[in-house]
Amino acid sequence: MDSAALPSAGHSAASGASQSGEAARLDARGSYRLLEACRELVVERLSAVVVGALDRMTAELTDAALALGKSARKRTLLDTVLVVRQQRTTIEQAFRRLYGDIFERRLFAQPLAAAEPVRNLAAGNAGNAGNVGATPVPVLVANLAGRVRRGLDADQVLGVRARLGVLLERDWFEDARQPVAPEAIFDALAGAIDAALHHEERVDVREALLAAFEPHLTRHLNAIYIDLNARLVAHQILPQLAGARAPASATPPGPSGPAAPARPPALGRPASSFRALEEALARGGVDQGGLRGAAARILSDPGTFGMADLPLEPVRPLLLEALEKIQHDSAGVVAPSELFPALAEQAGATGSPLDRMTVELVSLVFEHIQADTALAESVRRQLMRLQVVAVRAALLDRSFFARREHPMRELIDGTTELAADPDADLADGSPLLLGIQAVFGDLIAGFDRDLGAFERAIEQIDRLCGEEAERRAAVLAKELARAEHEEVWSLALERARRDLEPRLDEAVPAFIRGFLLTWWTPALARDLPLPRLAAGPGAAMKAAELLIWSVAAKHPEEIARLAELVPKLIASLVEGSQVAEMPASARTAFFEELLSAHTAVIDQAKRWQVGQPDPRPARVRLRPDGTVRFSRGDGDPEDHPMTVSAGETILGGFARGDRIELTRDSGEAAIYKLAWISPARKLFILSRYPEEALSLSAAQFSALVFNEKARRVDGPQAVDDAIDVLTRKAAVPATPSQGLPG
Repeated sequence: MDSAALPSAGHSAASGASQSGEAARLDARGSYRLLEACRELVVERLSAVVVGALDRMTAELTDAALALGKSARKRTLLDTVLVVRQQRTTIEQAFRRLYGDIFERRLFAQPLAAAEPVRNLAAGNAGNAGNVGATPVPVLVANLAGRVRRGLDADQVLGVRARLGVLLERDWFEDARQPVAPEAIFDALAGAIDAALHHEERVDVREALLAAFEPHLTRHLNAIYIDLNARLVAHQILPQLAGARAPASATPPGPSGPAAPARPPALGRPASSFRALEEALARGGVDQGGLRGAAARILSDPGTFGMADLPLEPVRPLLLEALEKIQHDSAGVVAPSELFPALAEQAGATGSPLDRMTVELVSLVFEHIQADTALAESVRRQLMRLQVVAVRAALLDRSFFARREHPMRELIDGTTELAADPDADLADGSPLLLGIQAVFGDLIAGFDRDLGAFERAIEQIDRLCGEEAERRAAVLAKELARAEHEEVWSLALERARRDLEPRLDEAVPAFIRGFLLTWWTPALARDLPLPRLAAGPGAAMKAAELLIWSVAAKHPEEIARLAELVPKLIASLVEGSQVAEMPASARTAFFEELLSAHTAVIDQAKRWQVGQPDPRPARVRLRPDGTVRFSRGDGDPEDHPMTVSAGETILGGFARGDRIELTRDSGEAAIYKLAWISPARKLFILSRYPEEALSLSAAQFSALVFNEKARRVDGPQAVDDAIDVLTRKAAVPATPSQGLPG
């Protein structure tokens, strides 16, 4: 589109669209459904791009690493490959969730871009001064987004900015703040990668992984813009852009910085439902249980605040003053158990009906937390102290129930998640609990009207969690070192067995197969030197091959060669079986059976006569130099790639940090934390405070999962869980007189 065709700034896209009446073609319900459909379209398409990128990324990053010499960059790329292999499910799921939230927040212009996930990563970068050359995440996101934007069609970008603005009855979105902007996508990717790294300070890996996504987004994002525009045009949303007017800025600066985002449009149903709720609360004639459920549904619906031009009545000043006094008294005078009666009394005396319902709903959230025995009782006691602060926050910002990113909700949810961590030291007097107590005490003493106080409290809780993670790592260090050694040994044994398999066909006697796979693999894994048989590496494999050849059928002229090699072979097998700690009884039985097999081979060879078929197996031949030739694959392990076991498939969805419920044989269940997964996913360590650590092989863990004795359990989402209980238990059908949704 020619920029000259765009009229001057200051006119809204809605005014340009009004001549053709696009916005009027959809009622409130239709507009909301179309927005939801657009969101689903973009989330699904971008999630598919992320999945496809992860599918190709292992090979791409590995190739890039192998092209480098020995360097820190090479190590970073190989570490990044490991993260992709181990954490791709976490990245996929976290991206879908985070981007969906970002899309919605940007759509309804709730927070500024600084409030999106990258803000937390920026704080992480600030403490990473040791990463020489590391790019701060916000700068990296801006750079990568700029590269992707250069590959977009300008007309398609303008179409999305204008049409979404028309649908929302607002000005055009700024380019960098519209919901499908590359910045929004990279913000979600940064948050997903941070989740995959478990918030570890790996700026180099995060930077490499973000950069690896860029070419995939550049390749596919324009097609998503085209499809999104087509969906909107199909619903007659600004079919022609020529008459639309683009503002220079959707949020012109005010006297002290950017102005607050324009209020979203009135779309009818949310506003009418909210008004009906206020009328029902004022009448007070509706059953309180049912009214509570209806209130919970309306106040917890993002559409109520995101879509409706609500005539919100501010909280009454007298109530705020009364609550402020209770808040300060509660720091040392009012017991947590006495808080709700005091809050309810003040809300009834000085608050509006909506104020009273808000206070009641917040109190019910805290009742739900108090009753949740999955949370550490010590932390529940601390959370109960926050009731009055939470009530004030919900009254000052009535979207408390509707927005998961509300800072008070994030603080509650983050603390309850910590309280459900089975491996956290939350005993009375522990540094972690004392830290939580101090953070909450400062919040109770200092909170006035600034919701930023909760964000600062969240940062402090995050720091305490980091210190607790360091404590756990120190406790587990010895166990991890042992597990890592066991992992290396397990992989060496697996490779040894994999190398043996091509040499073991149906002609190899069962007792030879059993000996090699069970007892000889440690000699192969250690590459045991066997000077009697061969010098240098590979002696253990040569012994295995000679053993297989020694029991195969032979020509008479090979008897002398067999008699020459057997003493050296037996001596080497004895040495290797002793290293493998083969029990004496099993060793004696094996060598007796081997002697019988050799005797049978010699007898059979002596009976062979010229003119009879060659008795020797075609695939096993002794070369003149004393080595054995296997004609099929010659034992090349690359011809026999490792397969994925059923156990590995069962455990594929488990990730470090998961909460695992184990059911003991007694029937008693206990929650553990999945503290460590080996790089090859062969070993798993489950930990539980104070000092319990279970090291399980993949086979053991998958058997527990298969037999339903181990399962992943979700962490708590305190406010969501409480609202869900309220809306299910206190449902009320809509009636014409009530006007409330069922």
